[in-house]
Amino acid sequence: MAFFKKEMEGRDIDDYRALLSPDFTFDGKADVTYGYDAEISIMNNIFNEIEGESGIVISDIVTTQLDPDGVWRETPEEDEMFGQYAGSWDRRYDLELNFYIQGQDLHFQAAGYAVFYVANSGTAQDPDYKILGIKDLTNGDKGVENHSWTAVKALFI
Repeated sequence: MAFFKKEMEGRDIDDYRALLSPDFTFDGKADVTYGYDAEISIMNNIFNEIEGESGIVISDIVTTQLDPDGVWRETPEEDEMFGQYAGSWDRRYDLELNFYIQGQDLHFQAAGYAVFYVANSGTAQDPDYKILGIKDLTNGDKGVENHSWTAVKALFI
């Protein structure tokens, strides 16, 4: 997860892409779901300061919190996202992501929990864990307006 934080703050789309499994799914709020291609497109827009909805441009990302809540566990079979994915592991994190808006003294803050799913795409001797998915359980704010991680991403589709 240290690599996740590094790539979010470093804003390098190729490095971020390398963290993700081709089977990646972002499970957002209100039945919003993004697959691998959509995730790369959205994050490319955010990382490369490409204008989103209402002319919003993200100039910086700061991860002020990324704390594990529990241990990595094999994903239970009944899990809707990756319960049937062989070798899937998951762990809930308490996070706070701050997306700073260019030219304004404002930022979107997505805070709360997210579940990260990973799987080893390497070998037992040479593991290479990729992020299979993220389930967004965050909330947050911009002034008095709530913004989840899903809502921030939606600005850059």
